[in-house]
Amino acid sequence: MRLGDDISVGEIKNNGHGASCKNVRNRYPIYPSESLKRGDRGTVSLRLHINSQGDVILTEILATSGYAALDKAAHDRLATWHCQPGTLFGKPVLDYFDINITFAPE
Repeated sequence: MRLGDDISVGEIKNNGHGASCKNVRNRYPIYPSESLKRGDRGTVSLRLHINSQGDVILTEILATSGYAALDKAAHDRLATWHCQPGTLFGKPVLDYFDINITFAPE
């Protein structure tokens, strides 16, 4: 993983209403330079709460990578994402989207 490269994404889940955060404008976190130098690695599990307009209104860390800098990089970047909201009976609804972000230096 080079600084600024996309981070590999693990399993993605949602609550069944079909929210999707696959948007070309959504950028994955940048590997914090100090973490990269130290060789810090880990997976951050996050839950993105999405409103009916597709905005991320809350970002929760469900499981830490073990490194505060990696957790913060993932949290802060994913909080800026825009998603396709889930629908119920054809109407956009509040939803959530679980995602794992893995930081692993090459």
